[in-house]
Amino acid sequence: MKSTVTIGRSSHCDIIIPHDSISREHARISVVGGRYVYEDVGKNGSVIGGRIIHGERITIAPGAEVPLAGKV
Repeated sequence: MKSTVTIGRSSHCDIIIPHDSISREHARISVVGGRYVYEDVGKNGSVIGGRIIHGERITIAPGAEVPLAGKV
């Protein structure tokens, strides 16, 4: 199993979301020490738990909803 999944508009990403508000490489989700870590790597930022993050890594709970392009 892959330990990091990439999300973005690029065909090189593992999860492709073709939307203008999604960066080519928008985010990465990794398993680190048994925890899920969401890392914003795009220029558009991400909203996690109602908070806007830019270039940050944040631990998320299994099953957490992460809205992308304004949708869950």
